[in-house]
Amino acid sequence: MNEISAKPIKNKKLKRLFWLLLILGVVCFTLTFVGIRFLANLPSFTELDNPQLFEASELVSDDGYILGKYYTENRSIAEFDELPKHLVDALVSTEDERFYNHCGIDYKGTARAFIYLGKKGGGSTISQQLALNLFDQRATNRLARMKQKLKELVTAVLLERRYTKEEIIAMYLNKIEYRFNSFGVKSVAKLYFSVPEDSIQNLSIQEAATLVGMVQNPSLFNPLRRPEMTKKRRNVVLFQMVKNDKLSRSDFDSISQLPLGIKYSPTTHNTGLAPYFREVLRGELKKWADDNGYDVYRDGLKIYTTINSKMQRHAEMAVNEHLKEHQADFFYHWDKQMPSKEPWEWGDKDRARPNLINRAVKRLDIYKNLAKQDLSEEEILKKLNSNKHEMRVFSWAHPNYEVDTAFSTIDSLTYYKKILHAGLLSVDPSTGYVKAWVGGINHKFFKLDHVKQSTKRQVGSTFKPIVYSLAIEDKGWSPCMKLPKAQITFPGAIRDWTPRNSPPKYEGYATLKGGLAGSINTIAARIMYEFNGPLAVINQARKLGIQSDIPEVPSICLGTADISVFEMVGAFSTFANKGLHIKPNFIDRIEDRHGNIIFESEPEQKEALNENTAYVMTSMLQGVTSFPGTASRLRHKYKFPASQPIAGKTGTTQGNTDGWFMGYTPQLLTGVWVGADDPSVRFRKTHYGQGAAMALPIWAKYYHRVYDDTSLDYNRTTKFEKPKNELTIELDCEEYYEENPEDYDYGDEGYQYGDEFDGERSAPPPGTSRVRPDEEESDPGF
Repeated sequence: MNEISAKPIKNKKLKRLFWLLLILGVVCFTLTFVGIRFLANLPSFTELDNPQLFEASELVSDDGYILGKYYTENRSIAEFDELPKHLVDALVSTEDERFYNHCGIDYKGTARAFIYLGKKGGGSTISQQLALNLFDQRATNRLARMKQKLKELVTAVLLERRYTKEEIIAMYLNKIEYRFNSFGVKSVAKLYFSVPEDSIQNLSIQEAATLVGMVQNPSLFNPLRRPEMTKKRRNVVLFQMVKNDKLSRSDFDSISQLPLGIKYSPTTHNTGLAPYFREVLRGELKKWADDNGYDVYRDGLKIYTTINSKMQRHAEMAVNEHLKEHQADFFYHWDKQMPSKEPWEWGDKDRARPNLINRAVKRLDIYKNLAKQDLSEEEILKKLNSNKHEMRVFSWAHPNYEVDTAFSTIDSLTYYKKILHAGLLSVDPSTGYVKAWVGGINHKFFKLDHVKQSTKRQVGSTFKPIVYSLAIEDKGWSPCMKLPKAQITFPGAIRDWTPRNSPPKYEGYATLKGGLAGSINTIAARIMYEFNGPLAVINQARKLGIQSDIPEVPSICLGTADISVFEMVGAFSTFANKGLHIKPNFIDRIEDRHGNIIFESEPEQKEALNENTAYVMTSMLQGVTSFPGTASRLRHKYKFPASQPIAGKTGTTQGNTDGWFMGYTPQLLTGVWVGADDPSVRFRKTHYGQGAAMALPIWAKYYHRVYDDTSLDYNRTTKFEKPKNELTIELDCEEYYEENPEDYDYGDEGYQYGDEFDGERSAPPPGTSRVRPDEEESDPGF
């Protein structure tokens, strides 16, 4: 009897003890929770409501293509609705099976982790992992880890109170850090599987499982270094999906056998479309962001540019295609035909730079360090010329434009000095919107932008239309008016200056349109002479938007001023846009990460010429592209139909240093420059160093690609619009000579080539070398 009655008493005591311990546990946990919440360094309510996710700012083309990013952390934010269901299923199945059934703490998982010391899985929920990633620093010792774990528990519960399960999933997948500076699932899907960031829905089940598997340890489960280990981890994720009824066993059996299918596509500032444009824009955006309280690297801005991705691709391909060929000509021109001299060693004392390489070497750190070792200059140069080492250099001769070779320091400098570069800028003349920007040939090896940032270069005869526009605008001269080709001398303070033609022919007369089409130096000089010198020409250039320094010397009428491609395109847009100058613009608008417009561009425009002058100049520039103008190879070599209106001007500078072509149709204006970085590096012969051979082919290849692209809205039959008002300048020469018989009496001018020529007359016969050994040097005549 006593024994029987003792058992209930004992059971009651055990029950009381159990409930007491349970209550004490809950009270202790609650007190701990409350104490941590109010005494520990936990995130504030503001931080919880606005968790910090650094997001990359994106550059978007006018046709919706992401050109590139600026970032501290390469992250693009994904909304939950964008995520494929199998990605979410893989994550929950692997990282937190009871995610939808807890309030941030998985008590069963926590108890299991505590009892088995983590040997049978961790206890952290997705919410706890998110809390750790968002707000906590990694613990460095056991005590700190215990405190951190308590903070995670509290913060996880607070996150669950403020956000839906879907928002927590999206935030988690946006926050996770992978290797190679990739943050968030969008960026890493693009990195490893080349999935476009705006197409994350296209991520396959096996790809999603791979990315989820990597979350545990991105360095360990690295598909590039440990593909087999990563594949096994992927299959663990797939099995977890089967276990949680998110994937059938038959699908598991087939998918688990598939290879990883890695399509690695790292994002760098050197790759992708328009790298030079992106770098120029970065500097301008940084200044704007600083002035307006934004961080271009972290705030997830959307910068909508005016660049068209298809046109940009066409432009880059045109540059590559021509320069690959022209660079081969250049090497043959020097290395085969004149192997005893380098380009900078050839020419008269005003153009040769025999010490170019030695001066360049002395600016290198390696030279300065050797000089500190008390070595003589001769010893240093000998060492830098003889010690060869493996290096990767740029080369057009290889598919990826780079090759491994053994070069000494001086070998490398010598090689790179002979590389030709290019700058191309293409705009819509009616809006000033930049459609394509090619600042160079390869941003990995050559950082200098040749559109806007580089040292400005002489523009040659592309400057002459500015001189001619002065005669049309201020004097009302007709293109049919004739001027003598005779030389004219400008008095100078030190010495007089008399421009020369090449070839040196000065007999007879030339009409204005003939002088421009043939690029006759003495006609341009005579126009400036009529205005008592260069000041009027400089003022005209200012009206057309050129801000570069233009020296007040007579030779500027032939293009000796140094001007950027960017400014020259802006100036020519005035002719193409009925006299209205619009500064080239490459930003449409900027939005913050929430889609609010925080900047909209306004065109910088002004009336620079009257509409009649602009139309007359366009008419004259069309003569340049027709036979026998200096750009007529557009018609006979590059097969642009005579029915397609094209206005343009070639340019060749002193010693064949720079080749230019400025050309436009009613819908598109493009300027191209080609040359070496150092002006002493050039062709010996104008046949290959003139603008019609250096730059015009790029323009031609680019325009054919654009006009043949049916997805773009360009039409070869579109005509230049005539002025709305009556044209007061006579373009019909028969009508003009009836009214001005004295001009007709001067006789037929014929055509005379000035500083350059079309080149057809001396083109090599089919099947022969592109560079003819018997060609004689030709001088532009500055």
